[in-house]
Amino acid sequence: VLYDTSWQSTMDSVNNNSNNISRMSQPVTGGTDRVSLLVFYNKPLYHECVVLLKQYNSNLNNYTIEMPTGVIEDNETPELSAVRILSEQTGYIGSVKTVGPSLSDTPCSSGQYSRIISMRVDGSDIKNSTVKSNFTHDTNGKILLIPVEELLDKLLAFTERDYRIDSKIDAFAIGLVKGKATKKNIRSCHS
Repeated sequence: VLYDTSWQSTMDSVNNNSNNISRMSQPVTGGTDRVSLLVFYNKPLYHECVVLLKQYNSNLNNYTIEMPTGVIEDNETPELSAVRILSEQTGYIGSVKTVGPSLSDTPCSSGQYSRIISMRVDGSDIKNSTVKSNFTHDTNGKILLIPVEELLDKLLAFTERDYRIDSKIDAFAIGLVKGKATKKNIRSCHS
């Protein structure tokens, strides 16, 4: 075990690839290990926002902008895990909207699997007006609310300040922009 806290435990091994080059990898543990949350914050008369976390990542020796993410505990469904992680890391109470399939996080070096779960937070709910997060206290992190239509631009601005961006949220932001451009410029395939 290389790293062990209440949030994460990592066991690594060295394997040779097809070219006999050694690579560090993590063993397959079976099933889905963790969930990453794509959280949309809605409040009347405000822009729809994506909830992200800014925190220091010691593995990268840098600050990261990332989706709330956590390990699925024993006897917990991905949905229950998502609700718990959202509350622990942001203080928000939210509802699960969709549960994605089990995905390989980094197939070339890890046996970890995760699910992306989309959630909605009602910003007008009184429970979400005075949030208290374990995340900001434990990690000196910050909760970010970024308007959906500004997401890619804001992420690019963070990279210019040398922050590291979670690849899942970056891919989502690029998809939003490309989808919007395609919708404006191309007829439907079903036309």
